Amino acid sequence: MKEKKTFRSIPGLSREEEEKQLADILTIAQGNLEHTREQIRSLSEEVYDLMETYGPKDKEALSLLRNTQAQLEDTKRNLVRCEKARKKPYFGRIDFRDQKLPQEESYYVGRVGISDKDSEPVVIDWRAPVASIYYENSTGLCQYEVKNHGTYEVDLKRKRTYEIENDQLKDFFDSGQEQKGGAGRDHRHDPAGTECDHPDLAEDEHHRSGSGRFRKNHGGHAPDLLHSLQL
Repeated sequence: MKEKKTFRSIPGLSREEEEKQLADILTIAQGNLEHTREQIRSLSEEVYDLMETYGPKDKEALSLLRNTQAQLEDTKRNLVRCEKARKKPYFGRIDFRDQKLPQEESYYVGRVGISDKDSEPVVIDWRAPVASIYYENSTGLCQYEVKNHGTYEVDLKRKRTYEIENDQLKDFFDSGQEQKGGAGRDHRHDPAGTECDHPDLAEDEHHRSGSGRFRKNHGGHAPDLLHSLQL
């Protein structure tokens, strides 16, 4: 029997609901950060014990040591991602409907993905294929491509951008809509559908590419490189 897809409830749209969602996601991000730090402490102790206990001629112990050291390095890289997620968990949100599915879907988009204890994503990495509809399209009919799976056509209902500082939701606004969540400001939408909506994304790509092809404002254009940045 074909497994049915489980749909999450769509987050609310009011400021109060958005603030609660931010608090919940920050709690998850903090838990992930603490768990990763504990993993690093445990693996570091294990590496130290292996180096102290076994000699260089013990091939089995040497293999175990190398594996543990590799795990430690991977976990240190994960720590960097967790720190980014904790500092600023997300910058965007997409609400869309795939006509082949029974209901609307919604995802928060951040510089790195965040998953809860059940490995369910609460924030998707901006390089994930579905996230491309955030920075490549205006609201309405659009599509995204998943490598080895084909192209998916969706109706983008909402594209929301957030300003989060010091764990507080400062502002949020929807592309193509006048209503804003805080003091607000006009959002200039690029009709070509190639704008980079948030400076966090611009900064991340600037460090990644070593160039200034993303401009740190709402009018910066996404380079063609984004089409290949998929998980």
